[in-house]
Amino acid sequence: MASTQTLLALKIDFETWATIRGEIAAYHLNRQELDTALSIYLEIDQLRREAGAGESSDHTLLMLGVTYRKKKDFARAISYLQQLYERAEKRNNPSALATSAHHLGWAYLEQHNLLQARRFCGKALLFYEQIGDTRGISDAYEQLGSIALAERKGQEALLYLQRALAMKQERASQQGAASCFRRIACAHLILRHPGRALQALINSLWLSRRLGMLTWQRLIKIL
Repeated sequence: MASTQTLLALKIDFETWATIRGEIAAYHLNRQELDTALSIYLEIDQLRREAGAGESSDHTLLMLGVTYRKKKDFARAISYLQQLYERAEKRNNPSALATSAHHLGWAYLEQHNLLQARRFCGKALLFYEQIGDTRGISDAYEQLGSIALAERKGQEALLYLQRALAMKQERASQQGAASCFRRIACAHLILRHPGRALQALINSLWLSRRLGMLTWQRLIKIL
């Protein structure tokens, strides 16, 4: 990607260059290298404006929102994601509405604003079903399960999470399955099923290691 980026810069192909830079930022984001990812997304946004764009791209708004959420800067995260949601409403874009609502749901959940989290998760699920996005539907079910976990509703959480897991396994999404298994372990702990919780956690860690995502930082956070 570094080589491609250099060649594109020489050809002054801004859009493709921005796509490559975005992929590099996503790589750092997946490794929890949040400051590096954020600096790249801000760089893309600044150069886009210097190139004459009147506003941030939808993708940049989304990724700035996601990155600030992971940094626990919820005010900025919600601001960027709300901009994307309102823009999608004006353009009647159900795909962007679903995505922005889904990520707003995560931001509000991590703020422990469970009412708003359920509200936006419900909107996301509605729009994902409207456009037939099975990946989005499975992510929304996982989010509903996570909200139920925050409410200490183990059985409800397990219902949504198992539904999400089945869809992710059907799509062969190992990263998604690892995430679901981790949350399923939490649901079993709430329900006082330590054996099932341990098995689900082992499944999550095994998949994360297989994908090369099991850094020491992530392992400590999970445990």
